[in-house]
Amino acid sequence: MKKINKKPVILTLLFSLTLIMFSCVDDEFDTPPPRTIPEGDPITIQEVKDLFDAEGDYVFTADKSIYAVVTMDDKSGNIYRTAYIQDETGAIALHMEASGGLYQGDSLRLQLNGLKVGQYNKLFQIDAPDGNGFTMDDYVTKLDTKVEVTPDSVSIIDISQGMDYYQGRLIKLYNVQFVASDTSKTYADGDNQITENRTLEDVNGDEIIVRTSGYASFANDSIPNGSGSIVAILGQYGNTPQLYIRSTEEVEMDNERLNGGSAGDAQGTGTFEDPYNAAAGIVNQGENNVWVEGFIVGVYETQDGSGTPLDDFAPSFTAPFNTPFNIIIADTDNETNISNCLIIQLSAGEIRDVVNLVDNEVNLGKSVKFIGNLTSYFGESGLKDLTGYWMDGDGINPEDPVVVEILGTSTTVTTLNENFNSATADANFAENGWLNANKEGERYWQGKEYDSNKYTQSTAYGATSENIEMWLVSPGIELSTAKKLNFDTNTGYYKHEGLTVWVSTDFDGNNSNLFTSTWTEITDQATIAAGPADGYGSWTNSDDIDLSSYSGTIYILFKYVGDNNNNTTTFQLDNVQVTDL
Repeated sequence: MKKINKKPVILTLLFSLTLIMFSCVDDEFDTPPPRTIPEGDPITIQEVKDLFDAEGDYVFTADKSIYAVVTMDDKSGNIYRTAYIQDETGAIALHMEASGGLYQGDSLRLQLNGLKVGQYNKLFQIDAPDGNGFTMDDYVTKLDTKVEVTPDSVSIIDISQGMDYYQGRLIKLYNVQFVASDTSKTYADGDNQITENRTLEDVNGDEIIVRTSGYASFANDSIPNGSGSIVAILGQYGNTPQLYIRSTEEVEMDNERLNGGSAGDAQGTGTFEDPYNAAAGIVNQGENNVWVEGFIVGVYETQDGSGTPLDDFAPSFTAPFNTPFNIIIADTDNETNISNCLIIQLSAGEIRDVVNLVDNEVNLGKSVKFIGNLTSYFGESGLKDLTGYWMDGDGINPEDPVVVEILGTSTTVTTLNENFNSATADANFAENGWLNANKEGERYWQGKEYDSNKYTQSTAYGATSENIEMWLVSPGIELSTAKKLNFDTNTGYYKHEGLTVWVSTDFDGNNSNLFTSTWTEITDQATIAAGPADGYGSWTNSDDIDLSSYSGTIYILFKYVGDNNNNTTTFQLDNVQVTDL
């Protein structure tokens, strides 16, 4: 019998089945059906707005189409689920269900049947009837891309007088600048996604808001400090016109600032003899170690009269005042516009004690100058990190050399029991035969009182000099018998080991050889308080320090060393006793 080869038959069957399967596939399966949006009768943007003016919210029930160009999209994040379109008659906002899909320069046809024209806080917009935005695919037909629209050249006064005409349009302002108080800021708070308003002005002082979303890609870009031009969309919220920037590349402000507006009277060079005035301080935000002068006009309140923090911080120009931690200065003594003011931070210390308006209301209206760093404070123009002040012909000038001075007159005793009860609070202690010297810097040991307990204290916190060294020297102690030393210490805001203890046997009590005498450190024999990093700790006893190895007359030195940077610990000293061993 002849053998039949079945393999070719099987292959033939498989090939035939494959042909049958593919021949059964509909050629139109992978091609979506054409999307047809009815064209309808053309209608202009102005005619759409006229329908609202005549009837209020108007829902289209017939096929009507707008032909327009997109002048702003939401790609940068400065607007959300919104686009602006413009034709030859006007402009209007589109409120969409989702972001994206429309891009600046798109030429389009917008079918209106089923959509609504209305207003959101007086801004015209086209929306779905439920107010939740419309789906672009159901209403928009793109006709072209990258179509350029030339902005209308306008002035701020043109806008204020012609809002109905310019609303929603792409405009360009020339010869404008951001007000000086905004030049130290960014467009918005991009870190916390907080929308901010900045103010644009012209040479006549006319102003308009530039509003930027905290979600904008350029939110954290710095506001320019020159003058020039800006291209933007003119929006509106209530009765307030506001500009929306498409890109910071369209903010061209590289020219010198205008000789007008809020900063036209900037004066001074920032020295002690020729300080900046407040206007110059506003313009020159970012400069360090400069003098600024102005009239004290108020306080940026952060707490109420009981010391409770406020929910909203705000400037106050009327006494009584509740916040001692800052003041506000301006170029006139009756200024109440915070944009024309500098907020001065007052850190704890002499400057705050002398200048603040809570304790010194009489300072309101006085002229004062400070040296510090020009930087934003409470989101406004400010001056921080003060190292000096000058008011009523007196103050601190860090440029003056510090003269070493020794306070007090030394005496000799046989025993010592000093509780500092004679130390006047906040006065430099130099009583009962003690010597108090500022070997480096302007600070001395000071008398203090807390909870009815008096003591003496040293600190470099808030010092104007870079380095601080304070000497507090006991009376001479006659060692006719063996003695021991004991004392109490406490610390606040601990940052460094700033207190040491020394003994001298050759110092004779004369101020002239205080620093040239021989001093031997005995700190390692004492327990000195340390910590905490915040607030104050508890009093710590030193334990007894044996002085029996010394003879004759000795002097005990409590030396404090610190600086105005990181080594600022406060040390408190009390109950210094030298008694028989």
